[in-house]
Parts: sequence; C-alpha cells; structure tokens
Amino acid sequence: MFIKTVYPAAIGRKESFTEIVDKALDAGFFGYWFDSARDFTLPREEMLKLIRLKHIVPMGMELPVEFRQGEDSFLKDLENLEKIADYAKSIGIRRCATWIVPYHDSLCYSKNFKLHVDRLRKILDVLDRYGISLGLEFQAPVSLRMWHKYWFVHSFDGLFSLISAIDCRNCGVIMNSWHWQFSGMKKFDFNQFENGEQIIAVHINDAPKGLQEEDYQDLSRELPCTTGILKIRDFLAGIDEIGFNGPLIVEPFYDRLNMMSLDEVLKLVSASMDKALKR
Repeated sequence: MFIKTVYPAAIGRKESFTEIVDKALDAGFFGYWFDSARDFTLPREEMLKLIRLKHIVPMGMELPVEFRQGEDSFLKDLENLEKIADYAKSIGIRRCATWIVPYHDSLCYSKNFKLHVDRLRKILDVLDRYGISLGLEFQAPVSLRMWHKYWFVHSFDGLFSLISAIDCRNCGVIMNSWHWQFSGMKKFDFNQFENGEQIIAVHINDAPKGLQEEDYQDLSRELPCTTGILKIRDFLAGIDEIGFNGPLIVEPFYDRLNMMSLDEVLKLVSASMDKALKR
C-alpha cells in the first residue's frame, strides 16, 4: 500500500511541518516526511500532540549526516545523530533516507566503497538503537558522473552490492522512478527483492520530452504522468506486487512549482500522485 506523503523540500518548499501540515491534509496527503533541522524545533511532547491532533502519519526523515566529506564533519554529525534519532523515535518515525553520489574526484571505486561501508555502518548502528531503518538511493543518469574521474555506485546491482557489504539489518533501498528507468530496470527486476520491507520509500516523477538519455539532467524533471517518458505505472505495479507498505513521495525538481502558491503546489502534486496511482 502506498501512503501519499508530502516532503516539502522535494517539491521546492521551505515551510516547516507546523506551517504546511493543514494545507497538506486539505490537499489529500496522509503522511509527512521530515527534515530534522527545519521541523524538530518544537518540544517532542508538543510535536507528538500536534501529529495526533492532525491525524497525519510521520513517515520518515532525511538523514542528517554528511558522510561523503571530511572525517571531522562526519564525526560531528554522527554525534548529533543520537539526539535526532531519539526525537524521531519519540514522534513515531521509523524510516530515514539518503542518496549515494555516483562519482568521486579523488577516491577510486574500492576506496570510496570502503569509506561508504565504514561510515554507513556507524550511522546504521545509531539508527538501529532507535528502531529506524535507512534507505539508500542510487543515482543513475550518466550526466551525473560523465565528467568525473572515478565513477561510483549508480545502479541497482551496485547498490545491492554496497548494502550486502554493509550487512546491517536496518539498511534498505529508496526506489525512484527516475533512477529506475535510467538504469535500465524493468518491472520484473523487483523480483530481486525478498519482500516489500526492503524498500524504505518510493519517489515518483516524470522526465522532459525530446532528450537523448545522456542529456537528461537530474535536477530537471516533471511531475508524475505528465509526459509519459517514465513508465510510472509499471514501476508502481512492480513495487506493489512485492508487498510494499510505506511512503510515496513526489520528487519532481520542477521549476514551475517555485512560481506557485503553497496551496496550488500541494494540490497539483497530490493530483499527479493520484493519477500515477490510478490503475
């Protein structure tokens, strides 16, 4: 079952939970994806009371740890993760998400792989103590990595190899219709999952028309089911068939949304999600 979830940053919004929750509910969303820096400002008792009052489901949060840069910043973020995870657990969050950068300009594949395994294990260990699973997202378009020295994980198989090496029970996958299609995946590829619990969250969007595959830019997308370039219904059907039960998030990086009011954006995004879910 897909739970319609709003994540403000994914649709170009900067409002916090308290500023957006009522309008999100009016637009037909049932879940909310948190940004800890922006949203975890209320005392947890007040936040939990508000969540219950509004009858909205806390579906997850973005990982508040920069694990791709220097050791000092990583260790500082890792130390802060303990209190953030504690807050998240107290308001009902059990999911977390981040992405894997598909290149590095100084570390070769094997060294970068080891860095990811070591650091993500430490992150997952903290999250596991609070009952939170982490989903990793691969980034597929060739335009993201073509001008960089060392290519890194950019496919489903590469991501599964990384997750296998990390070997933590609370590590899963973020599936995105954009990266799914541009990595060459098909509906039947979801048979590689043991069950839907391995998927932490699902992102949907569409692609602009009239481009060659190497010309697609990751931050230039469309709302779901607007161009038909991405086979979104096949994508969702494959996920549904393995028993996924969790958040469905629209992530279009669509410039026109920045020129609309919050009400307009939420209603448009919600309608595009309904269209994608229509069988």
